[in-house]
Amino acid sequence: MPELYLNKQNYEFMVRHAINCFPFECCGVISGNDQYSYSVHPIKNLDYRKHRYSMDMDQLDIIISKIEQSSEEIIGFYHSHTDTDSYPSRIDIEMANWPSVFYVIVSLAERNLPKIKAFKISDKNVTECEIVFR
Repeated sequence: MPELYLNKQNYEFMVRHAINCFPFECCGVISGNDQYSYSVHPIKNLDYRKHRYSMDMDQLDIIISKIEQSSEEIIGFYHSHTDTDSYPSRIDIEMANWPSVFYVIVSLAERNLPKIKAFKISDKNVTECEIVFR
């Protein structure tokens, strides 16, 4: 099972971002090296529907440029599910076009107990990954 090493600050940031965007989904980029997360970059969700997100592509381009100038690389994308489990939806699977990265989902189905899971998605095949907190 692939492993994503996630530090506590990045985990807490993604959960706070999800809560602050509720009732809409949040989204962003995770950067680091290999499977180790170092930074989280929130991106504005341009889609104001409860079960969708659309990253601001101009903001994404700026973040990608910043990451490329650092010693990090994109290792994942994250978004939230406002009232469903942290498992990729049909649309999440269809939109997953970076097979080498992690897809992290923060579920707020139980608002007082957010759940976070990571996946690899390649050719519409979903593999759950272990998150190792460090």
